[in-house]
Amino acid sequence: MLQVIGAAPGHKTEINWPDVWRESDEKRRVKKELETMKANSRTAKTENEAVQQEFASTYQTQLIEVIKRVAQFYWRNPTYIYSKLILVVGTASPVDPLGAMFEAHARFLVPRVSSLVFAFSKPIPRASKSC
Repeated sequence: MLQVIGAAPGHKTEINWPDVWRESDEKRRVKKELETMKANSRTAKTENEAVQQEFASTYQTQLIEVIKRVAQFYWRNPTYIYSKLILVVGTASPVDPLGAMFEAHARFLVPRVSSLVFAFSKPIPRASKSC
């Protein structure tokens, strides 16, 4: 190939290849096709601008997935389970008016405590094994 275009050692050509390309029909077809692709690209952009988002899923979907993961983590954590059990059972003994008041507070506070745990939770660092 280098011999044909005159770029190989010992070969020369009188054809000016850049001029041949500039004047060819193939260049005109390629230019026309590129302009068509560019015009179609602009049209597609304006149609898809409303659909395009920064992230692959919505904020709501991401929030639900994070809440599920945090709930799984705490559900598997015995300390969390026992403390929740003590909070509910220990304060809700409605044998007297004070116990009824504690029960009302427990019913009110248990869902709020759960939501606060989700809101302010951080991953618990695991102790690294020293070798």
